[in-house]
Amino acid sequence: MRNFWVIIILFTFFNCTQAFCIGDTTLLKEIQITEFLRNKLFFKSIQKIDSSILVSYQNRSLTDLLNEQTLVTIKNYGAGGIATISLRGTNASHTKLIWNGISLNSPMLGLFDYSTFPVFSNSKISIISGGQSAEFGAGAIGGVINVDDEADYGSRFKLSFSQQMGSFGRSGNSFNLQFGNNKFQSSTFLNRLIAKNDFLFVDYQKFSRPKVKLENASTIQEGVRQSFDWRPNSKRIFSLNSWFQYNNRNLAPQIGNANNVSTIVDRSFRNSLEYREIINSKVNIQTNIGYVRDFLLFKNRLKLADSIAELLSSQSISEIYTLSSKLNFKPSDQYNFQFIAEGFKESAKIKEYGGLKARNRYSIAVSVSRYFFNKGIISANARKEFNDLASPFIGSIHSEFNLFGKRGIKLLNSVSTNYALPTLNDLYWKPGGNINLNAEKSFNVDIALEKKIILNNISINNSITAYWSKVNDWILWQPSLEYNGNWSPQNLKRVRTSGIESTNEIKWTRSKDSFSFRLNYSYTQAINTKSTTENDQSVGKQLIYIPLNSGLAQIKYQLKTFQIRYGTNYYGYRFTTSDHSDFLPSYVLSQINFQKSFGYKKYQIEIDAGIYNLFNKTYQNLPDRAQPGRNFLIQFNLKYK
Repeated sequence: MRNFWVIIILFTFFNCTQAFCIGDTTLLKEIQITEFLRNKLFFKSIQKIDSSILVSYQNRSLTDLLNEQTLVTIKNYGAGGIATISLRGTNASHTKLIWNGISLNSPMLGLFDYSTFPVFSNSKISIISGGQSAEFGAGAIGGVINVDDEADYGSRFKLSFSQQMGSFGRSGNSFNLQFGNNKFQSSTFLNRLIAKNDFLFVDYQKFSRPKVKLENASTIQEGVRQSFDWRPNSKRIFSLNSWFQYNNRNLAPQIGNANNVSTIVDRSFRNSLEYREIINSKVNIQTNIGYVRDFLLFKNRLKLADSIAELLSSQSISEIYTLSSKLNFKPSDQYNFQFIAEGFKESAKIKEYGGLKARNRYSIAVSVSRYFFNKGIISANARKEFNDLASPFIGSIHSEFNLFGKRGIKLLNSVSTNYALPTLNDLYWKPGGNINLNAEKSFNVDIALEKKIILNNISINNSITAYWSKVNDWILWQPSLEYNGNWSPQNLKRVRTSGIESTNEIKWTRSKDSFSFRLNYSYTQAINTKSTTENDQSVGKQLIYIPLNSGLAQIKYQLKTFQIRYGTNYYGYRFTTSDHSDFLPSYVLSQINFQKSFGYKKYQIEIDAGIYNLFNKTYQNLPDRAQPGRNFLIQFNLKYK
């Protein structure tokens, strides 16, 4: 396996050597570098978050943003608790979070806690649904959440400070310093958030159903992000992004179990070093080195009268090393080739493993695209990964074609295969880990229609996507006789997901104001079609916590520097037991935001005020997890340019 590291290093060194050997004496036209090699996606179901909306979510969690602005399924364990997401009915571990080119998913659990990711207004955030293969590698069966922080080379000096205050003891602030010129940029972000989360909720476990105050739900989040971007000329870019995040959280107890006062402390150190270069008009390269280290301390505690008993203290450390190199070759206007070589080293140390456990993964991939001028594109991708398990060959074919001319309807198709490796917990947790697990394997089909209409000041965008996916060897933890009733993972299920996604937006724009209306809908079936256990009551039924129907509607009006936005989200009922004997009812949440900005010389003041759960609905995202009622948040942003 060491030979693959040698191959990757040589491949990277060859690309870089070729780039520097050419020198500046070659006569090339001036080219402005922007996103010339950042995964140029063809057919994908992509939703990009509008930059004006990100202002309202600055220093709030990525959970809040995705929950209110997209149709992803959120599993929120209450105030201060973890939050995971599901795309198209798949597991939380089937969605990859990519930050500046590196994956942040835990190698132990395979997922990411989105409640610990603070949103910054300069980030570019997109949701890519569907099975991704050659572009993002193994694991992205459900899709990808992609976050990029990019430098503004037009800026000389920017200074901004944000202060927010909200309900339930919430206060936070952030600071951003950016300086540089058209060749070098430095950005420093500092953020801090404190929240008591001491809201009232109805305790239906008690006979009189009293309103009680939530306890042990406070949280502290602090972080610093530093980026350096150097563009020595129009053909080369070096980018270094480092991020340290600290979270200290009390975990809100379940309703009826107020004596549980557990805590989580985690520290994360994330780094991404990227080099991009245009060698000539036909060839460009990208090399990325990543390092992620996560520390987590979980304490299961029980309150007994005036004392606290510690039942469990578990500490874990995980690390991920990443090295990837990509070469993009475009011999003509009709063809494009991309070659990818990647290597990963994942390791984790926890008492329940019995020591340090690690694994190496290496992969090679190729992508070929054929352009048909204004008619469409066909792209084919293939990837092979090498690791300790038997990993299948995966690939995809995508196409985009314009029907009935440029102003007609765009038809998009995609067929892809992918797989997800067992996590380190699946393999090595004691008791229960199963080193004989197979990888989860998926087959995905998508078809979509898109239509854009522009009539004077009115633009209309409509799209509808139908998808079908099958996942074999779905890994499920359940009690095992082999481990005296302790839980153990097995390849037990075959799951079929299918559904329809519809996005619709109409926008009316004039010289001083604009109005837009957005309506999105998702129908998601996630059915367990096969099980290896006898009398499995879940066969033929919807997976738990996956709503069949969900949707959102949003109205936005902007007049010069004033904006008002009203949104409503609908979440259908979700079964909480695999035999469908119990479920959580559907609910509708609404929020309204007001934004206003003022300018004076080089200063700009932005005020954003929001009311969330506007109609004070009582609801549950997960069983017995209290959620806040109507709450307020106001934010002041001061910027100096």
